Amino acid sequence: MTNDALSPPERTILFALMAHATTIRNPDLKAIAPEMTPTRRAKFNKLGLVESSMVTRTYVHTLTDAGWAWCSAELSAPTPPKARTAERALAEVLRGIGRYLSATDTLLSDIFGIEAPPQQKSANQTSAGPAADLGARVRAAYGGMRSRPGAWVRVAELRASLADIDRNDFDATLVALQHEPGVRLEPNEKQSSLTAEDRAAAVRVGNQFCHLFAIED
Repeated sequence: MTNDALSPPERTILFALMAHATTIRNPDLKAIAPEMTPTRRAKFNKLGLVESSMVTRTYVHTLTDAGWAWCSAELSAPTPPKARTAERALAEVLRGIGRYLSATDTLLSDIFGIEAPPQQKSANQTSAGPAADLGARVRAAYGGMRSRPGAWVRVAELRASLADIDRNDFDATLVALQHEPGVRLEPNEKQSSLTAEDRAAAVRVGNQFCHLFAIED
């Protein structure tokens, strides 16, 4: 696919999805990129660059493997013709990332799949207190859902029960908890059984999307 195949706003949307690195709701995407209009959504879906599904009356979007491949190819692509100053600057940044990936034998998804340290997640989490409170809330919510200790609970159900928690904070809490003894956060290997809600609610850990959560104790 050439640079001409996508308009500057469409390219920006793909880069925003790359940077976000996980499924994102339409309203949240609009806050960091040009609007994902029905026309743009249909184009991305047809090209196989983005997977979109309707969840709770709004679309959610995920960059596909082909989308990641497009972004990777852009790291060494020539600057688009008639590019404006901001686009040329972005092209230079992308080439710099490309040089780093090549020198370190690293994948693009490895960089953007890394969780930010807790102190960078939110200005409201400058101490251990709020983070610990979220962990306790997740444990309490899980305890009310499980059929027995260690039973799997869908991340989608857990997220819905704690809907007041910011998505990034929720994700960071589950990722942190999984490092504690007896806590598991894993993908559902039965991909065919996943619903659109499961995919939209998944927590990304590295290159994996995790849909199941369990605590042994």
